[in-house]
Amino acid sequence: MKKQTIILILFLFTISISVFGAEFGVNVGFNTFRLFGDLASETEQFRGEPYNGGGLRYIEPGLDISAMLFIDSGMRHRIIFGGEYIGMNAREVMSYYQIAEWYKYHSVQIADVYLGYHFAFLSADWQDVKLFVGPEIMLNNILSNEITYGLRAMVPSEIVSEYESNLKKDATTRIGGRIRFGFEGCLSDNIYLTSSFNIGAYNLFMRVNSNGELFNSPGIMDTKEHIQPFFNFLIAFQYRF
Repeated sequence: MKKQTIILILFLFTISISVFGAEFGVNVGFNTFRLFGDLASETEQFRGEPYNGGGLRYIEPGLDISAMLFIDSGMRHRIIFGGEYIGMNAREVMSYYQIAEWYKYHSVQIADVYLGYHFAFLSADWQDVKLFVGPEIMLNNILSNEITYGLRAMVPSEIVSEYESNLKKDATTRIGGRIRFGFEGCLSDNIYLTSSFNIGAYNLFMRVNSNGELFNSPGIMDTKEHIQPFFNFLIAFQYRF
């Protein structure tokens, strides 16, 4: 199902280029990603008892590659197609009377492809600066969701024994959406700098309650998967053909 969806999006994007015959650009950039809200995915891992939250409450880095099709002569209307890869990590340790410590390392790897429409609502002659906004639909894939947890018994400056275990959730897919706000400006010839802020929901559709909260640690007995809001920031270089 994932492969067919990606192939369909690529096909539609290729057809759009051939039909409109317009300019297009390729973007490569650095992306940051953060969950927000009040879900278990973001609470501390040692909140109340050893294995409670997901701990994913930090801004995480990622990579973004996309292509943009300009569908009018003024380059105000655009179609964008792209993909992102982001890794989220949480590492926490809880001391037990200075003779032992619990630890919990939570790692999530996610990738998505997205398709959207942007409208440049404001422009300036200086460096061809434009401000734009637009919606995007996302096909989100959680590639891995793994926790390593254990207990270390210790004497001062020395580990005398250790217990460790691993849990994993199966890879899964969700459909989400977001709104992107951004600006662009020409650096030199066909090279542009773009920057944008996005806010949206990662799992608007295809939620599965039996899987628990989407980004929570494996092994947690959640009874429902709630909609997970997020925001991210992108700065990228664009080359226009």
